[in-house]
Amino acid sequence: VVTEQRPGTGTVAMQIYLRSGGVDEAPDESGLTNLMQEAAQTGTTTRTRNQIADDAETKGTPIQSFTNMEVTMFKTKALARNAGDAFGVLADVILNPTFDAVELEQVKEQIIQSLLQQKKSPAAAAANKFLETAFAGQSLGQSSEGTPELVESYTPAQLKKKHAELLSR
Repeated sequence: VVTEQRPGTGTVAMQIYLRSGGVDEAPDESGLTNLMQEAAQTGTTTRTRNQIADDAETKGTPIQSFTNMEVTMFKTKALARNAGDAFGVLADVILNPTFDAVELEQVKEQIIQSLLQQKKSPAAAAANKFLETAFAGQSLGQSSEGTPELVESYTPAQLKKKHAELLSR
């Protein structure tokens, strides 16, 4: 957990890092951590997607997250007086996601569309080809976002298992 308060601004920035990224995924798991991170924001045991968005925005800023090759990160900002409540929303998303099947299908579709768009980008294609070539046979050679086929195949049970693994590290 990283927090930063800037005296005089009255704001607090919060970032929570999980020690897992694309490099920790087997070839048949490529993109699973990224999907888990995206789907975590679609509902928890105490909040729906809309409640997460409303609570985060009324206490600070929307929750942002990403997964790269080394880490998975969730972050938000808030006024100092709302920091505890904003951190509560952030912690709820990380600790209590439900990975609802209907919500998961929507997230999968968004990621798949993004992956298909990347295939159309010469710069993205070149970067991916470089990684595949330079790190052939290694997890660094695969995308932390996975492939459309892999993303489509993942189930709520797989996300729950991956989530439990990440929290146990």
